[in-house]
Amino acid sequence: MKVSEQKRQQILDTAHDLFLEKGFATTAMHQVAEQAEVSKRTLYRHFPTKEVLFAHVLGGLAERCVAQVNQTYQPDTPLEPQLRSLLHAKLEILADPAYVTLARIGIPEVLADPERAQQLTELLNATPGPLLHWLEAAAADGHLEKKDVMYAGRHMQGILDTFAFWPQLLTGAPRLDRNEESRVVDTALTTFLQQYAKKAKS
Repeated sequence: MKVSEQKRQQILDTAHDLFLEKGFATTAMHQVAEQAEVSKRTLYRHFPTKEVLFAHVLGGLAERCVAQVNQTYQPDTPLEPQLRSLLHAKLEILADPAYVTLARIGIPEVLADPERAQQLTELLNATPGPLLHWLEAAAADGHLEKKDVMYAGRHMQGILDTFAFWPQLLTGAPRLDRNEESRVVDTALTTFLQQYAKKAKS
């Protein structure tokens, strides 16, 4: 790992701990720089605002969870089992205690400011994750419609969030049990494949 990549990871790890300990509003960028043992210039070169930093901390947690499964598109394997694996991995992300805690700490504070809320939403939507990479590869291979791949990914994520993120974040609802998770994945899969899978020409 290059020195710049090491410093970037130090910043993310430190910010993760500070956000959990102090909350989003009371964590200052200079505190992150001090505890990560980097200069403010280095910090702002990687993450120009606290919202950007927060979005990358959440994104890093998500990537680590998905990395536990094989998220690389497999051209010789049917779409459904690959997607099913990815969706179950994404549900693990949404139920991960660290992810839920960070989201509960940071998102309500960000949402209280419309400008910051819009910025965070755009950042999270624009961050390419394993699901988006998989969708782009499947589209390039001719198995998904190539138009609006980003939209398709957000549609899929929206279905998962409706049942396995927002109720838990906003009302403290418990994690879905295995049967409920399977039902959500089945619904997301059916909806997605009907809408976006490339139809065979007759």
